[in-house]
Order: sequence, then C-alpha cells, then structure tokens
Amino acid sequence: MTIIGEQVKTYAEKNPNKLAIQVDKDKVTYKELILHIEQIQQQLLQEVKPIRGKTIAILLENDISWMEVFLAVVNLGGIAVPIKVDGEQKYVKAILEDVKPNIVVTREKRVEDFPFVQQYHILSMSSLYQLPQRFLKPEKLDGKDLFFIGYERADPEELLGITRSHQSWENSFWEEEASLFITEEDTILLPGALSSHEFLYTAVHSLHIGATILLKRNFSPGDVIQSMKAGTTMYVTPSMYEQLKAEEDFSEQCTLQKIIITCTNWSVHEREEAITLLPHTDIYACFAEKELGKVSIQEVKDPTIVQGSIGKPLASVKLSVRDQDGIEVEQGEVGQLYVSSPWLFAGYHNKKRETDEVFVGDWASVGHLAYQDANGQMILIGHKNTVIQLENRVIYPEEVEEVLLTHPSLEEVLVTQLERDEGLRVAVLYKNRTNQTITHEEIQTLCQENLEFDKCPDEYIEVSSFYYKSSGEIDIKKMKKWLSQVEVQRL
Repeated sequence: MTIIGEQVKTYAEKNPNKLAIQVDKDKVTYKELILHIEQIQQQLLQEVKPIRGKTIAILLENDISWMEVFLAVVNLGGIAVPIKVDGEQKYVKAILEDVKPNIVVTREKRVEDFPFVQQYHILSMSSLYQLPQRFLKPEKLDGKDLFFIGYERADPEELLGITRSHQSWENSFWEEEASLFITEEDTILLPGALSSHEFLYTAVHSLHIGATILLKRNFSPGDVIQSMKAGTTMYVTPSMYEQLKAEEDFSEQCTLQKIIITCTNWSVHEREEAITLLPHTDIYACFAEKELGKVSIQEVKDPTIVQGSIGKPLASVKLSVRDQDGIEVEQGEVGQLYVSSPWLFAGYHNKKRETDEVFVGDWASVGHLAYQDANGQMILIGHKNTVIQLENRVIYPEEVEEVLLTHPSLEEVLVTQLERDEGLRVAVLYKNRTNQTITHEEIQTLCQENLEFDKCPDEYIEVSSFYYKSSGEIDIKKMKKWLSQVEVQRL
C-alpha cells in the first residue's frame, strides 16, 4: 500500500473513536478525520476534473483543517503545495508564480493579506465543508504519482520546489518506526508549522501508524513546555530545542519519553549537555535532508557515536563517499557524501539543471563532505558550498564552529570568508550568552589550542544578533551584507 492516506483510513475503521489530532482545545477522532477528508474530497472532485496530477496550493493556518485538506488532496491524486501563511508577500507570490496552482485553498482573510491570490482559482474553507450535491468516485492512483511540492527558502531568487512521490514517504514510515520505537500508543507533540517539510512528514507518519498528534498554531517556548505534559514524544528542529532549553523550567517540566531532533549532526558538547539536562528522556538526532529523506539516526546517549558521526544509517539506506569525478574514495579520505535509498525526492520542480546536479544514477548528494572512519562511522566535516580555500589553506567552517561552541560563554557562532582591503580573510562572528562574555583573545587561544594553525580564523567579531533564514539557519548572505554596511570592532 503506497498511497498517502490509505493506511489512515484503515486504522480509522478499526479505531474510530481514538483521538487523531488536537490543537489546543480543538480535537478530532480518526472517524471524524476521515469523514471530513471524504467531504472535502467530494467538493474537490466537483471543482477539478480530473484532479489527479493537478496542483493545489494550501495557504492555511496551522490547525486541524490544514491536515484534513492536505490528506484529502493527496489521497485523490492531487499535488499539494504547502505555503507558509505567515510568509512575506514576495515569498508567497514567488511560489504561486513558480507552481501556477490549479487551485488555492485558503480563507477569506488570507485573500485580504495576499490580494494577488485572486488571480488564481480560489476555494474557501467554508465551501469545502459543505455537503456535496452528488458523490463522485476518485481515480485509482499509483505509488509513483507525485503528491507534494515543498518550498522552504524564503528568498524568491533561491526558490526550489522539492517534489515527492507517494512511495517515497509511505514506504519509509515503517522502517523509521522500528528505528525510533514509535507506536500507535504515542502522543506526538509537533510544535512546528505543517507547511515545513519535516513537521508535515512527521504528522503524516504519525497518523499512518495510529498515533495521536498535538499541533501548535504558533511556536511559543512557554506554551510548548506546558504541552509536553500531554505528550510522549516531541519532534523539534535544533533552533526550537535551543529556545526551549533557554526556558528556566524546561528540564523540570519535561516528562517526555523521547525527543527527536532533525539536524545534520550534533557535537559532542551538545550531546553531553542534553544528557545532563534531560537524564530521563531518550534523545535521538536524525540526519535528514528534504531531498534525501531520513538517512540515519543516532541515539544521543550512545557512547560509541564519535564527534561528527551521522549515526546508524536506516536499513534501506546506502552511503558512498566520492571524489569530484564520482569515483568512490578510500576509507579515511574526504569526499562528497552520496545517498541511495527508496526515499529520495523526485527532483526540483521545473529545475532540470539543479536536479541533474543532485543525482548520479540512483545516488543523490546535496553537497555534504564526509569521510568514513576506521570503525565504519560516517563523519561529516562540512559542505562544498561553505568550505573555505585560501592559497594553501582549506578550512571547514563547521569544524571551527564545533570547537568554538565548546566554550560555555558562546551562544552562537558563524565562520565565514570576508573580503578585506588586505585580501580574503577567515572571520568568526560570535554572540555571547546572556550575562556572559568572552574576549577576542580567549577565542583566539581556544582555536589555537584545538585546531591546526592554518585552520585558525584571522579575525573575531562580536555581534548582538544574527539574521536567520526561514529554516532557522544563519543567513550568511545577510550577515555579510550587514558587515559591509557597519563599522565593527575586529581583532
């Protein structure tokens, strides 16, 4: 069974009264969820004929209706295009122009917020919940059909629509369930937006196995901490975890059995800190990319996991480290990490050149640099787009940042290349934790004691804050632009 939503229907037949989704005080059982989905499907079938392969943009608030519309669309063969409802106008407009949806599902208020939406065929939520005049039978689907185009980057000039087939998600649920020990008995807290790839995937996965999901309309650390009491498992991004950790009562209030963090890898310092902070909670770090899907999982308390390791690959995942010519390198040699699995994406929407750059046959890479150590663990050391090469120096920013973040006074750092009058230089931008300070000299000493001489940065710049992308990552372009416009103290 490889069609998204079919397993949810099967589970609802056996467990109709079980709670499926809760958002604050709003609740829906599995039986009610399926009834709502089928009602929406009938309205969609009468609006779009045929609906299979048609694009349906979802511009809605983070609530139960969002999930019902999504499952209704994809289970009919439509291609859902989630759009962040709190996104900037230029971001929303750029996505719509790129995908040219057949329908935009939204509320009247959002049409006021984004008036350019009116040039598309709009279906309001109120119309979708009306009783249909007649019942139409949906088409039979294939697991290779596309069901999703996801856009994550906020910059319209960098838009990449990630496309996926039903089987690329549906077939991965069961293997991930076994690796993370997630069952229908779990109540899973999802504090992020469903328009984000990782939270949508987890929500769909949770419903397919019969779990209960707790959604939040907006991310608020204090609100999430209060909701942890009702959950057994929580999925978060690294930036969310950092915000939760900064709350005084986080450790005291956390009764969760599991916390699952989607990131490239966690440093030894971060792992040790998490174990101390939450000794009774199992914490897992998943190496995943939107294009690659879940690649590997590491249990944070596992003492065999070394610095930089991505953990244990899922059973159906194959890994390969290759040079610039695509030849597999020897153990211990740095190269580009390639992944082969049944869960790779189908390509970027209308971007053949960019898609071809990712795939080499059945293998795909998004630019991570890695090597395999003597024990067979895959060690990430950087990314091809961030590696700094100056004359005879090769610097992996992630390696330097990892060393810097071992200092308790530093909250966040960015290692990047800057163009100065004296030439290209490697700079550290750093932000101190509240009520803590560190001098340039102390940072310089920390680097000299833990890094090879040619990997040590050339200058150190303190900042009060960073610019961020919608994904939560530091926006390097904006930080460089800011630096070019202001006077900063540098060593």
